Amino acid sequence: MSQTAIIATFAFFHERTTMICTLLGLAAILTPLLVLFGLKFGVVSGMRDRLERDPRIRVLQPIGQGSYDEQWFATLRALPGAAFVLPTTRFLAATISLQNPSHSERDPINAELVPTAPHDPLLSEADAEALAAQPVSAEMKIAISRPAADRLHISQGNVVDGRIGRMLDDQPQALPFKLTVSAILPAISSDRMLALVPLPLLVVAEDYREGFGVPALGVEGEERPQTGRSFASFRLFADTIDNVAPLRDWLAERGVQTVTRGGEIETVQRLDSDLGHLFLVLAALGAAGFLMSLTLGLWASIARQRRSLSLLRLIGYPAGAIALFPVVQGLWAALLSLLLACAATFASQPVIERMMAASLPQGGAIFRLYPEHIAVAAAATMACTVLAAAYGGLRAARIAPAEGLRYE
Repeated sequence: MSQTAIIATFAFFHERTTMICTLLGLAAILTPLLVLFGLKFGVVSGMRDRLERDPRIRVLQPIGQGSYDEQWFATLRALPGAAFVLPTTRFLAATISLQNPSHSERDPINAELVPTAPHDPLLSEADAEALAAQPVSAEMKIAISRPAADRLHISQGNVVDGRIGRMLDDQPQALPFKLTVSAILPAISSDRMLALVPLPLLVVAEDYREGFGVPALGVEGEERPQTGRSFASFRLFADTIDNVAPLRDWLAERGVQTVTRGGEIETVQRLDSDLGHLFLVLAALGAAGFLMSLTLGLWASIARQRRSLSLLRLIGYPAGAIALFPVVQGLWAALLSLLLACAATFASQPVIERMMAASLPQGGAIFRLYPEHIAVAAAATMACTVLAAAYGGLRAARIAPAEGLRYE
């Protein structure tokens, strides 16, 4: 069998003109498919990556307020796709007044208190863990959003004055804080005035505003009843954009309406699906053309080599060995044409990126073709080659040894 493969290889490369025409024809079929696949994967994957990196795309923002106990949150956390779940208090209780002590002449801003915990999508893991581990005290670290930092004219490491106020017996009261800004959220994270703090601080703020005492901060008063606590709202992020809709539907079935960026997600998913169907259709047509072209090429090659093949049968080569001729030559044609198609594809990549650069957001991928994609293309090409060569192998195996004598 090895001798047959060697002879078939020499015969393939001996007919240079035929070989070059065959390779160019097959490469002309494979190159557009590789380019289309690179564009599909690049454009769609680039858009998906941009959405996945934007935490605002994966957030489910509840509308209104409810009453959610720990059992409800345990069920929500156990749902597939729920990456981050954290209770929050009433909206009116979850605010804090912030002021830059270096600009006391400026009016303070009202920021929304947002609870944070490890794995918070808005923060780095180190920042989230550091903030969540703090006990409640008058001096704490916080993270604030970029709009809040710009309004306060502060940067990371600065100290701001915080104030949580309430009216008790018609008298205004306030809890003062010295808050160190340990992190500033990227602009992409939120366009609201946010202050990220540990959940216990929000609980304390709610208790304080409801008139209860806060022993952790030295505030005397009536103690909150030690009953099962419920929360008015929650923070929820899906792990991927594909799980936003299932989580939204699960909540809607239980009467909890949420705001999501479902329109943007569906646009990318629809584009992915449409391009996938288009690629399958074109790949099927390309595979059919590849099979037909290779089959006809191997058929013609067997016809040209019929005398040589019959002589090999005459000197004792079995029919099975002769059947390998078109298979070996087809695999050489497929391998070389695939290499030629890959070279043409990557050579066209800079041109494609320049042509389409203006159609994508800054930093968006346009063309992606990785080694694993080439491996899949090679496997599919070789499978089509073996299928096409099988017919040629049957024709070659039927060549009778006596035909060699008629040529002498």
